[in-house]
Amino acid sequence: MKTKALLKHYDWLNIAYSYLLFSKIGLLEWRQQIYLKSEIKKVDSFAELRYGNDIFVPWLLVPIIWNFKHAMELILKSLSIAIDEEFKPVHDRNELFSTLRTKLASQKILSMRLEEQICSLETLVGRYDQKVFPLDISSVDSMNELGRFPESRGRTDEKIDWIEKLINMQTKDVEILEEDIENLNKISGLIYTQIPRRQVSYFKEKSS
Repeated sequence: MKTKALLKHYDWLNIAYSYLLFSKIGLLEWRQQIYLKSEIKKVDSFAELRYGNDIFVPWLLVPIIWNFKHAMELILKSLSIAIDEEFKPVHDRNELFSTLRTKLASQKILSMRLEEQICSLETLVGRYDQKVFPLDISSVDSMNELGRFPESRGRTDEKIDWIEKLINMQTKDVEILEEDIENLNKISGLIYTQIPRRQVSYFKEKSS
């Protein structure tokens, strides 16, 4: 089943990239604690009560990861909408990727260069679904359930010992995540520019 998009593909992309940007900003804060060390923290009751010690900082990775995965879902849907103004109303990123690849093939726009970028996107999608996830989350999470609540009752396997994972986290894991945020931005942008529909002017559509 497919759904007709009510908004334009660029509106979808703007939202998608905002989630992606927030995951990058979150990693910057995780690394440098700019807000934590700022003057505003001294008069911010939220910071004092909820954010005022180093113990809380590792937990920032939970929403960072969730925002990244959600951005990935919206980007896949946005690219699909850019092709035929339709998207599949599901959260499974593997399914969304498969739909996108099928659409690109049906439009006969899968050049060698585009195929390379699609393969790179497939690697990213798969990495954050299977057990090779950089933070070593040993659960399949293709629908981005694990970061939404402390635990999910949707399926018995949708639970995770976040404390253990965050304690055992390696710097290399975060470096991979940081690199993947950049790569998702770059790869999706390259794919987007090769979709024929991209040639329509943003301002012309807005004014029509």
